[in-house]
Amino acid sequence: MKRGENKLKIREGSNHEMTKNSMGTYLIEMNNQTPYPITELTIEDTDLDPQLFFYSIKALYGPSEKVKFFAVDKDGNETEIAPEEVVDKAAVQQNKDTAAKVQSGEITKEQAPQTQQTIKKIIIRLKDGKQIEPNEAFTFRMHVSTGVLYDNASLLNKDFPNTAKFTGKLLTTEGKEIPFNSEHIGKIQAEELAIKIGLAKTTTSNDTGAVDEVVEYNISADFFSLPSVVEFENPRFIDLLPEGIKFEELKNSNIPVDVEVIENYNDSNRQAVIFKLKEKVEPTKQAYPNYVQGAYHGRSNSFVSRYIQEE
Repeated sequence: MKRGENKLKIREGSNHEMTKNSMGTYLIEMNNQTPYPITELTIEDTDLDPQLFFYSIKALYGPSEKVKFFAVDKDGNETEIAPEEVVDKAAVQQNKDTAAKVQSGEITKEQAPQTQQTIKKIIIRLKDGKQIEPNEAFTFRMHVSTGVLYDNASLLNKDFPNTAKFTGKLLTTEGKEIPFNSEHIGKIQAEELAIKIGLAKTTTSNDTGAVDEVVEYNISADFFSLPSVVEFENPRFIDLLPEGIKFEELKNSNIPVDVEVIENYNDSNRQAVIFKLKEKVEPTKQAYPNYVQGAYHGRSNSFVSRYIQEE
């Protein structure tokens, strides 16, 4: 059978830099429920929507060593491909080239052409001398990307059907070959990838401190969900302290920051501490701090500040 698995996650201006986490996926599944082995098998994945292109395929479950993968171009030429190898390399490069022209001002978004597929079909073929035994099953996952870089409205609110055609032969105990064929369609959709920044603030020590005792806070930011083309102008965090708390020092930070302290912020009688990021934020960084003072695991953009209680 063929079925859609994950939606295509799109954002205007960053579709050319999709990761596998944001690509659409289809599953191709088969289970030999007959009492006979399958001695010949060909699965053709065809009719991919022209707004999409094949990116990669791999065996997710089952006898991957028994099959080979092939990419078929528009002229019918077959090329063997490795599991997870980029299938339509020309389409990937055309996406990048078009995005570069838009970003440089050579063309506008409206003039950006849709990337065309150069691979029209993926074939999964049983290797010579191999067979699929009774009750043996397999699942293949296929990633697809889009050649539409800026007109995301054309991708939304529609289905993207994709067809898998199964043909092959069973071999009975009497040596008779029984041919079979079937066709299955799977569908996915596209959804817009929201711009998200995760922020957290935690009191890491002395959350009930008395006068003149030190209180420590941890602030962390997670930029993992940001598209790669998002740029920040004057990125900064403003931490408005409780009344009576005064900033003392920045203990550590895993990214360079400048610190500015503003007294009586907006006539609040409270101190504001502004952390200004001094380098470009990498959108794919994840935040996995364990909030141990001064020790951070993972790649989060995090910093710990130290404050002191005053009368």
